[in-house]
Amino acid sequence: MNNIEKITKRDNVEYIGDIELDKECTVSDPCYNMETWCMCKLKDMLPGNYHCFIKKNNDGLVSTLYIYHEKYIREPKTMIDFVSVDSGQAGFYDSDYFIKTRGKDDEEWKWYKEICSLTYHSDSSELTGGTKDKKCCVSSSGDGDGSYPLFIHKNTKGQIVSACIQYL
Repeated sequence: MNNIEKITKRDNVEYIGDIELDKECTVSDPCYNMETWCMCKLKDMLPGNYHCFIKKNNDGLVSTLYIYHEKYIREPKTMIDFVSVDSGQAGFYDSDYFIKTRGKDDEEWKWYKEICSLTYHSDSSELTGGTKDKKCCVSSSGDGDGSYPLFIHKNTKGQIVSACIQYL
């Protein structure tokens, strides 16, 4: 059984794709710009491939967004900060990628609309999550706007190997 199967079975979560992260990860609402005070930066990530998952509650709302380095399955249990949400969604982004998506209004607006299409499917009214460009994963925040706890787990070298935003 691979790690995706182990995590899916153990945590009753839905796998939504993989992303590549470097040493720094931005955790944010996708509507924020680089000057927004309430975004989070994770600076000690283990670079590599991360599996992304969402967990839904009994009402079908996204309750948690998870990322796990492909070589680790330990759950993130250490709360380190809060992630603010103003557009009903949040996610994990490779920091260099997130910076590149900020800029010219037309390009930024196009990117933002593409992100929104990952979290809300207008044809089904389903709130969900997804990945984009193998550099970010986002999800609906389940409960809308607010401030949500961010949890991490570090390996023995002090590198972050899993993280989650807990919405509900």
